[in-house]
Amino acid sequence: MSEDAKEAEELRQRSLPPMIGESHQVPFLHLPAFEKHNVEKDVAELIKKEFDKKYGPTWHCIVGKNFGSYVTHETNHFVYFYLDSKAVLLFKSG
Repeated sequence: MSEDAKEAEELRQRSLPPMIGESHQVPFLHLPAFEKHNVEKDVAELIKKEFDKKYGPTWHCIVGKNFGSYVTHETNHFVYFYLDSKAVLLFKSG
C-alpha cells in the first residue's frame, strides 16, 4: 500500500471485537474493494459480503462522500472511517 493511502485513511469511530483486528488495521481491510470498484455501491457490496463471510451475517455497509445515518448496531460491531474522500460506515445488526 502506498504512503498516500496510509495518510489518507482516517478512523473516526470503532467498536469491534478483537477477532476483526486492531483499530489501525480495519480500514486497510477494505482497500482492495476501492481498488477493484469505482462505484460506491459496488465497494459497499464487496465489503459487506466479505464481512458476512468472515464474521457471520448480518453486516451493513454504506460508502459515500455525503450521507447521514442513525443506526442501531450490535455491541462491538461498528466502524466508521474515511479512506481518501469517501466515508465507510460498517456495522452488524440483525
